[in-house]
Amino acid sequence: MYRTIDTHIWTDPKIKHLRPHGKLLWVYLITNDHSHASGLYNLPLHYVSYEVGLDIAVVEAELDAMIKLGMVEYDRATEMIWIRRMFNHQGHSEKFRKGMANYLKKLHPNPLTERLATTHGLQVPSPATAGKGICGDEIPSPYGMGTVSEVENTVPKSASSLQLAANSSIPPVASGNGAKSATPKRTRKKPDKPGWTSEAIDDWITRFGGCTCQGAIGKHLKPLIDKHGWEKVRPVWREYLNQDDDAKFLSPAHFAGKYLHWAGKSPKPESKIRDLSNYDPAEASKKAREDYERRCGKAAKP
Repeated sequence: MYRTIDTHIWTDPKIKHLRPHGKLLWVYLITNDHSHASGLYNLPLHYVSYEVGLDIAVVEAELDAMIKLGMVEYDRATEMIWIRRMFNHQGHSEKFRKGMANYLKKLHPNPLTERLATTHGLQVPSPATAGKGICGDEIPSPYGMGTVSEVENTVPKSASSLQLAANSSIPPVASGNGAKSATPKRTRKKPDKPGWTSEAIDDWITRFGGCTCQGAIGKHLKPLIDKHGWEKVRPVWREYLNQDDDAKFLSPAHFAGKYLHWAGKSPKPESKIRDLSNYDPAEASKKAREDYERRCGKAAKP
């Protein structure tokens, strides 16, 4: 929920008359979660004290200052507050005004509702309809049968009345081939065996005592399982987890990259360390000179 705040409030003469706590309270009155675009809403003062962090006496003092300046009105009997100019800064469309009129009809009767409606030219809810549907006795029935009290009077109260209702002219529900039978609720059949994801996570938990990489396991192992099958991947996965060397560097992504190596399907990389036991510097220099002359087409300098 968003509220429109005029940037000129800090140069407004009335705002300047407020103390720092009063200015904080003013911003709260416009932006709190209980507020309404019309500026009229229910606001017990202990809500303000708790949410703003001000003592209740400070809240009452700053609110009285705003009332004297004509910024707000507060009805202590119903705990309704009216931010007098808030309506003007939230919208001007006809749809917005209709929404405000419907909102006023839902409120309990209070003196601020009529003053707000009169100020902005909205339809004033009559006492007979104000507040109905919230806690009123005459709540309209959603089934087109009058009010709830009227419907309750038509509900059978005894066994004889139940029998009378059963023998009424209401047609029974058809059965057989010509009627649509009630579709039984479908229930998802649980798998007999846990999926490979659960088993892979269990293997990880068995090795490390916990698991925070469930998503990574599913992401990196799925391509391998789609290609090779879980029956072939799982033994390699377990062997990978049970290694002692570099255990802190184990990860699902690392396993996916090294799967062929751990599965024994790729040769181990040859060592790049040269054997220098039979190294002859003179022979190496001669070979290097011959190679240079062959590539450059000219004799190398001695």
